Formats: sequence, structure tokens, C-alpha cells
Amino acid sequence: MASVSVFRLLIFCSLAWVACVCASAKHATSSTAFYVSPSGSDANNGLSPSTPFQSLARAQTAVRAVNSKMTSDIFVYLLDGYHELKAPLVFSPSDSGSNGHNVVWAAYQEQEPVITGSISVPGPWKLFNSTLNMYVADLPAAAPHPSRLMWVNGRRANRTRWILDEWQGGLSSGFVTCDPFPATWLNSKTGQSLVEAFYLFDEAAWEDFVFPVMNIVPYHSPTCTGPGNNGSAIHFFPNTTDSLSVWAPRAQPTGLYNVFELMGTPGEYYIDSFAGKVYYIPVAGLDDMTQLDARIPILEQLVIFNSTGLDPIYNVQFQSVSFQHTTWKFPSNPFGYINVQGGFFLNEFPPPVPYYDSNYGVPPCAVEVHGGYFSAFERCTFAHLGAAGLCFWDGSQNGRVEGSLFTDISSVSLMLGQLNDWFVNITANTTRELTVVNNVFHNVPSEFPGSVVIYGGFVMNCVVEHNEIFNSSYTGISWAWAAGGHTEHAGNNSISYNYIHDDMSIMNDGGGIYTLGYQIPPTVVNNNYLTRQIDTHWGMLYFDNGSANFTASNNVVDNSQGMAWVLFNGPTVVDIHVNNTFVASPAADDGRGTDCTVSNTFVVGNNWPPEAKAIMAAAGVMPEHKDRLQKQLAKVRGY
Repeated sequence: MASVSVFRLLIFCSLAWVACVCASAKHATSSTAFYVSPSGSDANNGLSPSTPFQSLARAQTAVRAVNSKMTSDIFVYLLDGYHELKAPLVFSPSDSGSNGHNVVWAAYQEQEPVITGSISVPGPWKLFNSTLNMYVADLPAAAPHPSRLMWVNGRRANRTRWILDEWQGGLSSGFVTCDPFPATWLNSKTGQSLVEAFYLFDEAAWEDFVFPVMNIVPYHSPTCTGPGNNGSAIHFFPNTTDSLSVWAPRAQPTGLYNVFELMGTPGEYYIDSFAGKVYYIPVAGLDDMTQLDARIPILEQLVIFNSTGLDPIYNVQFQSVSFQHTTWKFPSNPFGYINVQGGFFLNEFPPPVPYYDSNYGVPPCAVEVHGGYFSAFERCTFAHLGAAGLCFWDGSQNGRVEGSLFTDISSVSLMLGQLNDWFVNITANTTRELTVVNNVFHNVPSEFPGSVVIYGGFVMNCVVEHNEIFNSSYTGISWAWAAGGHTEHAGNNSISYNYIHDDMSIMNDGGGIYTLGYQIPPTVVNNNYLTRQIDTHWGMLYFDNGSANFTASNNVVDNSQGMAWVLFNGPTVVDIHVNNTFVASPAADDGRGTDCTVSNTFVVGNNWPPEAKAIMAAAGVMPEHKDRLQKQLAKVRGY
């Protein structure tokens, strides 16, 4: 009996020891780390680079088992390769760090993981037209219908584009061109059309539209001067006609996208979603058709922090991770895409009259942070995205974006705060204390040219400093919304030490720094360097209707191209105070504001004094980040 008792005691102690070990495993220790590789397996334990998980979702489950009582940070290390998502990775409060510690999703050592919403076109690619050197492959079954985008070897492939040089006029259901060629296109028939019309305007040149074409048919008109007086009638869907009725004075399209018969230039592609085929013409020296990395996006979003300021997600961070390859389905809907301003679009059909009473739509962000506290994106890359990049909304607070690259993004690169303040009527849901510092924004937007690069809406106590923005089609930094509206949920922000250049390349009625709303307390715009703005119609420091309570000091504005260095656009611009500015030309439009002042303006031509040169030198990315970001940009661009 004694021996049995001893045996039972040993078993009891052993079980107790196992229970203690299991209990302790539920809490993160100093060595807690998980590993994920595209070539791993979710049957692995994920505890070493040699036994990694395969999916981010499996790693998320592992983190949730150990993050309740953390004593140190938890790391999820991502190994090289494309981490392909079948659905967005969605965080909730149960994914938070605890006890002030972080859950960090990071690149392993110096590797370069990519979180992607795309799938590969596996091939084989077969020669389809030897004259054009055009190849064809089967479209993956998981590709969306219609598919609008494709990236090849890290480059955005080009859709064919036809500019309307001659048009006859509008129809109730579309428009007429006296060119008979469009009516011959095989992909322009009812039920099979994948053609899109795009609009850019001189009259309201901050807007751009995209409408799917229902069909293109032959059209005879005595006013057409070609053979047989023949032309083509381009018809939209009925819902598109309702949308266009609001914009009747501006009914002339700029051109058409996505026509198979126009293919002929290296780098062009055409996706026939109906036939399940994708066509591509390779670029000599860059593309080997036997090992082509062609990727078609299937997701609109990659990572979503899904909560609010009432129940935040704490301390989830990303380091040295690349977010790539998303699509956007909305522009292909029968209503079309009507950008009202900045990349924010009408999503009510038919649109209300006046149209600005609409509840604007917002492009989906590849990474959306709703209710994130102490979220961070450090040394990350946001590239090759079909809608917007990174967004902080719904009570996100104390977030940080530092040392990151934003390039080749179709719409807005970075959004801070909502377009309206209905949701932020309590302090917990105010988006605030965000820091955006030492980032590079290049070649954005890359598809919808009326989108701004950085948007700041209803946010408080945010800092946007030491960023470089260049090669943009429209406004660099757009701050505040709801022109003329008073709010206590937007103010006390800093837009300082930014270097903005070579902007406004396509659109106009914008500027390097543009504002459209109240700030209470005032927001400061200091020590920025603005130069080489391409559009010369408006201002570089542009305070539009309804802007109020901004102070701008110690800026350098090189307006040697002749545009106004500062613009107050009407009497509803109130309490704007601009001081101590170095400019190349005295051109300004500063007489229309109310209770606004401009003082100590130094017109120096191109002979910049030491004080101005010091501001120029200090603006933009700081030295400790500059070299790495330049190398990363060259790598993402493929050279």
C-alpha cells in the first residue's frame, strides 16, 4: 500500500508540474516568438525559423494563447516571400498586447516579407501574336470579375488607353465620336464589355471620373466628315446616365481604358474576364516569359484593426513588412466612380442635388486601423495597391508611422481621421495623437489622379513632420474637411518640416499644402519647403473656403514658376496668419480672407538667404532614414 501511495504522489506531482508549465505557457515570456513562412506548415509549432507556420491566421491564433498577461513583447517573425491572404487579417481587442507590451509583426532579420492580396498567374504563357510579341495565359479561377489590375515583376502593368481627339457630342445614354474604330472592338458589346471611360476636367480640375461602358455600336451622323459619315456611339449603363446627369455641363470624356484591339506597346496587358484569359506584351530586358511573376489582386484590404475607441486594440505593431497588391471593385460598378474631391466619391445613386449633400464614399485602405491604441508601422512599405494605403479612424490614438515608403498607390496614400464628425461625439472616438514622421511618398496616386497624398480630417494633436512627397498628380497634404463647419474634434495639429515637390502634375485647384475646414485650437504649418509645383493656376499654400485657425510660419515657397505662393480662396477663409515666409516671387492671392494676416514675407528670387537654406536643409526625411528609404524605393520600382 505504501508503494502505491508513493506512486500516486509521484503522479500527482508530475501532473501538477505539467499543469504549471501549461499555465505559464499562456503568458508571454522574454523568449516568446513565432515564425511564419510561405513554405511553412500550420501543423508546425511555429517556434523557430526551421518549423514555421504557413499562415498569418495560424500565428494570430498562437499569439492569442499567450498575450493575456505579457511580461515582454511578443514577436511574430515573417520570413521571405509572398504571404498570400485569402481574406484580410482582422485584429480585435483579443489580439492586443497587455501590460504595456507590444505584439510586433516583423520581418525576420534582414528578410523582405510581403503581405499580399494577390494570386500568381501560373502560366504557362504561350505566344499569341508573334507580330506584337503578345502572350496569353489562363486567368486563375480565383481572379475577381472583372479584374482591373495586374503587376508584373514588381511593376504595375499598363492598361491600353485611347484618347478621344474628336467627339461629336453627348447622348442621353452616353456620347458619340466620329471615329468608327471603337464600334469594331470585340470587347465592347453588350454583356461582354470591359471598356471603361475616364474623365479629366479643365472646368473642375480636382475631379476625375471612371464609368464602365455598356456597349459601343456604329453611329451614322451627317456631321461626321469621315467615310460614310460613320462614327461610334458609346453607351453607359442606365445608372451611369443618372450619375452623369448631375455633371451634364462636363459630359465630354477624356478617353477609354482597357481595349484589347489597342494592345501593341510593351508592358501592356488585357484581362478578358469572360473568356478567362490574360494577355501581356513583355518589356525587353525586364521580362522573361518562362519565369514571369505576374500577380492579380483578389482582395481590397489586407489588415483590419476592427474596433473603436470604446474598446481599443492595444499595442499591435508592424516593422519592416511590405503590404502589396490590392484591388478595388467599386469603379467597375454600373454607377461608376465620381471623385468629388480628394479621392472621396459619390456613393448615392442617383446623386442628390446639390451633390455636395451626399454621404461621400471612402476608398478601402489596404491597412485600416479602427480603434487602435499605440499602433505602429515602422520601416514598412505600402506599394502596388489598387485603392488607398493606410488609414487611422474611429478613435485610433497614439499611433505612429515612421520611416515607411508609400509608392504606386491608386488613390489616397495615408488617411488620418474621418470625413465627418458624427462618430466622434465622445472623446474616446476622437482620432488623435498620431505621429507621421520620416516617410517617403512617391508617384502617388497612380490611378485616380484627383486623390490627395496625405489626408487629415477630424483629428486632434497629430504631427505630420519630416516627410518627403514628390511626383504626385494632385495635392500633397490636404488638411481639414467640412468647409465652414465648426467642430471641437479637429485641431492642434502640426504640419511641419515637410519637403513637397514636383506635385500637381495632372490636376489643378490644389496645392502642396491645402486646407478646407476649421481647426480648434489652431493647427500650425511651419518650416516646410515647397518647390517645383507643376500646375501654376492656384496656390502652393492654399487655404480654401471654410478654412479657419491656421498659422503658417518659417516656410520656404519656391514659386518661381509664377503661381501664387499663398492663396486665401474667399471671405469664408478666417483667422489664417502667415508669417516669416521666404518666396521666389511676390505673386500671391491673399486679399480675400476675413481677419487674415500676412507678414514678414521675403521675396528673394533664387538668391535664398542662409535662413531659407537652413529651412530647406531641415525639411524632409532626416538623414538616419534617407539612404535606406532611397534604396527601398529603387528596389520597389524594380531598378
